Amino acid sequence: MTSIKKAYLSSEDITDYDFYTKYFGGYKHWLRLLDCKPFVEHLTEWQEERDARLVSQLSKVVVKEALDPSSRNSYGAAKILLDRINTKIPNKVGRPSKNKNNTDPQNDLKDYLDDLKRLDLPKIVASDTEENVKQDSEG
Repeated sequence: MTSIKKAYLSSEDITDYDFYTKYFGGYKHWLRLLDCKPFVEHLTEWQEERDARLVSQLSKVVVKEALDPSSRNSYGAAKILLDRINTKIPNKVGRPSKNKNNTDPQNDLKDYLDDLKRLDLPKIVASDTEENVKQDSEG
């Protein structure tokens, strides 16, 4: 007897169509199973394992193609591998990105007012804005 997990992994079908038509009798029953939380938790793990397995198999094909000098596709395969390797290596060149998780509207407004003063715009604009901020925070 074959386990459902082994059957799923051996199907190697990224759409799951072949799997659920063979083992569950069709789409309607498959949709019912997708409403079952424990099943979906297992299915998610199986999908991740299947995808990792497929990536491994496909990577081997691409490596073989890239290393074959007589292949017409060796350049393209090498480029795919290089791109994949480069995405794993973090690029630390350049200005660090701002952490936008800690934005506070009051700090943004304070920065805006400081910019207005620094740019030496007409005093009316800066003082009027400060008065509006004080009124909003009080009321």
